[in-house]
Amino acid sequence: MASLQQRNGWFHLHFRYAGKQYAHALKTKERREAEAQRGIVDRQLIRIRNQEVPPPPPGADLPAFLLSCGKVVVDPTPIPQTMTLAELRDRYLQTNANALEAKTLVMAKIHFRHLARHLGERMAVQKFTADLLQKYLADRGKSKGKKGGRISPATIQKEIATLRAAWNMAVRSGVLNGIFPGRFLTYPKTEEKAGFQTMKEIERKLARGGLTDAEVDDLWAGLFLTQADLNEFLEFASTKTQDPHLFPMLAFAAHTGARRSELIRMRIDDVDLEVGTAVIRERKKNRGLRTTRRVPISGFLKSVLQKWLVQHPGGQMLFCWKKGPEAEPTPMHPMMAYEQFRRLVRGSKWDVLKGWHVLRHSFISICAAKNVDQRVLQSWVGHLSAATHKRYTHLVPSVEQSIMTGVFG
Repeated sequence: MASLQQRNGWFHLHFRYAGKQYAHALKTKERREAEAQRGIVDRQLIRIRNQEVPPPPPGADLPAFLLSCGKVVVDPTPIPQTMTLAELRDRYLQTNANALEAKTLVMAKIHFRHLARHLGERMAVQKFTADLLQKYLADRGKSKGKKGGRISPATIQKEIATLRAAWNMAVRSGVLNGIFPGRFLTYPKTEEKAGFQTMKEIERKLARGGLTDAEVDDLWAGLFLTQADLNEFLEFASTKTQDPHLFPMLAFAAHTGARRSELIRMRIDDVDLEVGTAVIRERKKNRGLRTTRRVPISGFLKSVLQKWLVQHPGGQMLFCWKKGPEAEPTPMHPMMAYEQFRRLVRGSKWDVLKGWHVLRHSFISICAAKNVDQRVLQSWVGHLSAATHKRYTHLVPSVEQSIMTGVFG
């Protein structure tokens, strides 16, 4: 008989017919409505089994046929006999071209590139089995990652998640049947990410020697700046940057915890200097809805933005640049922002900073050390889960030491 499953609040119908498993999105979050549709399918399956009504004709969209009590006959989009991994990839990327973030699409292409390399672009996805995907996990786990290290199990999980998303999209579109076979795969145990550390902590570990390039890279990836470090970095940026828009961007990231992509999307009207707040446009919180969050502006940031707006090149975007005196203002691009950041720090003591995100988790760490309420901090930075927030909200070692001293003297 049919059963219901709920994913992200939406109900999906699952049932077997003629030895095959079927899944169908009901497009409702109301359990009562979903149960009613499940009851219709159950009654139709019983009537077909008892030969009270004729079975569905060949080529019929079976879920639609059952839900309409036999009124829907033929699916206008026939299910192809075979769909290759390349066809599934192209369909997924084309469908989500305007629905997903540009960076997410880039990562999906990378995931499919690794899948195709191990499984083959011409592999029929209908032939995918749990054993085949389990073998992929084993083979992929033997690959070398950055700096010669092993591929992280978390990376392989993301690749399988992309494949699952493409599979489920094809099922919802009616061009593929069945449940994704990767439901009960066994993944290698994932290492917990190392906690964030200050520059002095990392330098002490490096001074002992004996670390591989991958281990050194992981240490610097976990760097966060103390408040003194952050102030020093901003002072450095204010005097060294050759791009007039870059320092205001850095100051905004350092004093609000905004992501690089969020900085690029900001408009001048999103900032209210009189009230002292800014609206940040989000894209991670809800896939189907563009949400925002409001953050307060510090006195330092307010002063920086006031100076920037005086020399702003024009246009709607808060952070933009001009190629020349006569050129139109150009919106920032993620890679452009990254390259300008790296050009600023290259050759200096700040060359160890990997990119914009270090300013985000430095902001969170400094706020945590100042005992900012966790709920307030989460609303400022837009964390989706307590687990994510917990990884960032460590305390500066000196703060932890003062707490321990207060307990034991």
